[in-house]
Amino acid sequence: MFPPCLLGILIIFMVLPPQLSAATENANKLFMKGLSLEASLQTFEARNYFAEAIHEEPDNSGYREHNAWFLNEYGFSEEAEKAFLNLTRIKSTDIIYQGLGWNQLAVGHLTDSIATYRRVFPDISTTMLESQALAEIRHRLSDDNTTKITNLLIHLSHSPSDISAQQELFRTYAYQGLWNDAFRIGQQIRNEVPNDFHFHWEFARALFWSNQLEQADSEFALMVVSHPDNAFILWEWAKVQLARNKLKEAGNNLETALRLAPTTPEIIRDLAELYARLGYSKKSLNLAQQLLQNKERPLAATLTEARCKHFLGSFAEAQQQYKQILAIYPTNNEALWGLTEVSAKTGSAYDAASAITVLKNIDRDDPRIHALREFLKTSNAPRITVQTDWYSNSNKYSRFNIGFDFEGSPWSGLLASTGYTFSSFSQSDFNTINRQSVFAQAEKKILRFLSIAGRLDGNFYDNQQNHLNLSLSTTFLLTSSGVVKLSYDHIDLIDTEPAFGNQFYNPIVSIGAVRLKLTTNGYSAYLRQGIAKELALWGKLTYGDYSDNNHKLSSVIGIDYSPVIFPNIKAFYSYFFLDYSHEAPEHAYFDPSNLSAHTIGVSYDIKSDYFSYGAKWSLNYLQRSGGLSNTISAFTDMHITDLQRVRCDAKFFYQNRGENRDSFSGYYSAQQFLLSYSILF
Repeated sequence: MFPPCLLGILIIFMVLPPQLSAATENANKLFMKGLSLEASLQTFEARNYFAEAIHEEPDNSGYREHNAWFLNEYGFSEEAEKAFLNLTRIKSTDIIYQGLGWNQLAVGHLTDSIATYRRVFPDISTTMLESQALAEIRHRLSDDNTTKITNLLIHLSHSPSDISAQQELFRTYAYQGLWNDAFRIGQQIRNEVPNDFHFHWEFARALFWSNQLEQADSEFALMVVSHPDNAFILWEWAKVQLARNKLKEAGNNLETALRLAPTTPEIIRDLAELYARLGYSKKSLNLAQQLLQNKERPLAATLTEARCKHFLGSFAEAQQQYKQILAIYPTNNEALWGLTEVSAKTGSAYDAASAITVLKNIDRDDPRIHALREFLKTSNAPRITVQTDWYSNSNKYSRFNIGFDFEGSPWSGLLASTGYTFSSFSQSDFNTINRQSVFAQAEKKILRFLSIAGRLDGNFYDNQQNHLNLSLSTTFLLTSSGVVKLSYDHIDLIDTEPAFGNQFYNPIVSIGAVRLKLTTNGYSAYLRQGIAKELALWGKLTYGDYSDNNHKLSSVIGIDYSPVIFPNIKAFYSYFFLDYSHEAPEHAYFDPSNLSAHTIGVSYDIKSDYFSYGAKWSLNYLQRSGGLSNTISAFTDMHITDLQRVRCDAKFFYQNRGENRDSFSGYYSAQQFLLSYSILF
């Protein structure tokens, strides 16, 4: 595929006629056969004939130049780089250097590419950073294309029926990314010359470039109806199907294409990678080994083997191969993307962040970089988090926590963490109680749809109590949008909502539970099920068996709505029920009887590469007392680098009328602030 980044280059299929005076008759026959095959888009076969013609007559600059632009046009960049490099030794013009520079950039030779482009634009400063020089080169090529578009429009105003000029205008619009203009004139050309098979392919390819995948899929399907035995079109169609995640259909097309063109490296590469994605290890690696025997395309062969091992889960091996590729092709896009993903999966956060930095230097505006950053943020790469929070309420109770934890993946599928937390609990008229806690937890994915988790805490208080807490859970993925989680917790009652959690969700917000050394055995079931793209139902049922012989029953059901047209907004409703069988001893904790509450709310989040922020508001109605409460929270999350982040949360709660076990209460308020810093390494 010829990327739209190459601006200002006119793709021509007959650059120079073969130099018949010097050509051997056999070379001329081979070259003319290649031209015939190229015209009918039998591209793989044409490539072979052009190579044979050059082998027969290596000094023929016409053959070489046509072949270089041919390879460039159809996206065979590894071969095109060599072809243009050889061509510059016998013919050096600005347009040829532009072709060389583009293909050097495409394979991952950014430094060489910039040096080549400086032959075309010698006034570009050598003191510029590579990213700055590349941006300047792209700007100048874009200006050239703008001028070219203007000239073509002037020409077409005088000769509106010039199909060749119309097609060139279509291509130039496409290279500039002016898709509306491109498809407007492209459809006009399709109407005027409906049987132009080559332009039909260009039109379908442009739909693919512009991410109009469904339309591209339809266009390639039409082409295959009329040319069912064209291996190149089947391969091109398979690329669209892969982008649409239609793996079975893509596999069928690639297998058919390979039968038609059995030794074609591009088909072997894509089929090997598809087999790897489907888990067909033996088939995938056999094809990769077959490609490695092709010494003419070492980059394609090595990259294919690395990607196959990547998709098959051999991350450590893939990581080393990506690094070997990048030692020779330092800015190769596919190797950089692969290295980022496998490094994040194997816990090499530094390697992942370094690869992202290089990708930003190549094209800072590439939207896929954001997806890679998000992947790194949620990866199993080792990280240290330091955090502190403070909670207080109008009952003059406060809780302060500060601690750190270390998280990492000691082996594939297992996420483990350990840490330390210091907590201080204070309330007027009571002695302050301090606690030191250490913990270890792990989560393991057993099957594709099943994972288990466990946590062990040691809590050591300064009021003569030490507790060992245990939490266990099992999570089942019911569907792509449905999950069930079953949990058991033996915990200190004060940690019904854990340290650094949302204490507004904690019914235990007084020092009594700590002072009386209360614990609980909790059993809960959680269910969430998406019922539409923007709608999800969820619920949780919890039973608590307290050490003071009290029993808690709570349930909550809710619905979340995220409108497609406003993806940053989420609206929600929930109904909450809480009941204790007995009164709490010495009013040590909130102990309502049959409390019912309805909550509505909305949240708004904005995310960017380095800075995110959001806010949430909810209105709560207590059914028995008629009380109303408001909760307002806000957060900011700043990524100092791709490896370091700082987050700050603030929450405020106000209630005008509440409920006790046997009576109503009045004003109540609370606030919580949290600050955290984490670093991946």
